[in-house]
Amino acid sequence: MMEGQRVGQSPNQLPMLVLEEPSAGLADDKVYVFHRQHIYIGRAIENSLVVNESSVSRQHSEITFRGMHASRTHASERWALTDTSRNGTFVNDKLVIPGQTVMLESGDKIAVGSRIFIVRGQPQE
Repeated sequence: MMEGQRVGQSPNQLPMLVLEEPSAGLADDKVYVFHRQHIYIGRAIENSLVVNESSVSRQHSEITFRGMHASRTHASERWALTDTSRNGTFVNDKLVIPGQTVMLESGDKIAVGSRIFIVRGQPQE
């Protein structure tokens, strides 16, 4: 069973968030795929995504699944980022102050310390 998966629940029934970390031309981009409702980013090894930098708090940010959004053309998952640090997190170059929550969209850039992650939509099957 995958981490964060409930008994009797397949990975396809869990929300999925894809974060891409551009490589700055050094090698292939890193892609992180999460099948869970809460993703924790920070310096502590208990986080879903560890960023081991002194400017990053132990529990720096939390990304939470907020349900599905349906439009006339498609359905998409909704995610929200909450800053839980003392240093702030940046989304699209705008500071998210501690305790503030912002909704995420595909293509948004999340900066945690010196690392940049891009929110990607669910991969096509």
